[in-house]
Amino acid sequence: MLPYTLVNAVDTRTAQVGRLRYLRTASPIAGGGQILVPVGSYVQAAVSRAQRSGRVSGRAELAIRIETLTFPDGKEIRINPHLSSVDSAGSGQKVDASEGDIKQASATM
Repeated sequence: MLPYTLVNAVDTRTAQVGRLRYLRTASPIAGGGQILVPVGSYVQAAVSRAQRSGRVSGRAELAIRIETLTFPDGKEIRINPHLSSVDSAGSGQKVDASEGDIKQASATM
């Protein structure tokens, strides 16, 4: 698992399918005793689905597809990762493993 930090915000109100978003790696990836991907490497992702929640029913859905990883030296590689978890910070968000999406929990009143 690789944690990312959003560089520019995205939400279902303003997101458009195909629009690019940028993230940065939040921790290094190490292997074989060396750092393979340093902290702060850029990740380019595209919005693949954005659905606003309904006024009466329905949950907001937002999906992004990670496409490239750019190292600090400018080297760029194409990637195709699999989403396995999300840090929901008490928001009730969870990963829908069958679709690889993050689902928002319904609001409680």
